Amino acid sequence: MFTIGISFIVSATAVFFNDIIDMYQIFLMPWMYLTPIVYPLDIVPAKYLPFLKLNPMFYIIECFRQPIFLGELPSLETFYMALFVAGATLWVGYKVFTKLSDTFVYYV
Repeated sequence: MFTIGISFIVSATAVFFNDIIDMYQIFLMPWMYLTPIVYPLDIVPAKYLPFLKLNPMFYIIECFRQPIFLGELPSLETFYMALFVAGATLWVGYKVFTKLSDTFVYYV
């Protein structure tokens, strides 16, 4: 749901601004390093953890990380936050795409 929502937003804006695709690719690299994908969460100092939790991908990644690396199910808070972030992104992406879809024909 999160990926489809982001895809709706990027594809809708790419019709009007061609450079958005290149900018998105550049944006993805630092975003990946700011999300604890390639490093364990334990190495992040406690004072930076609240900032890390502002990342929308944090909860989604934690839902996959905990069963694989720790052998336990994610907490309900983590699961519901991941579900909320994914659902909100899908909803916003759908709204942006449908709002702009009427004008696609003029720019393609």
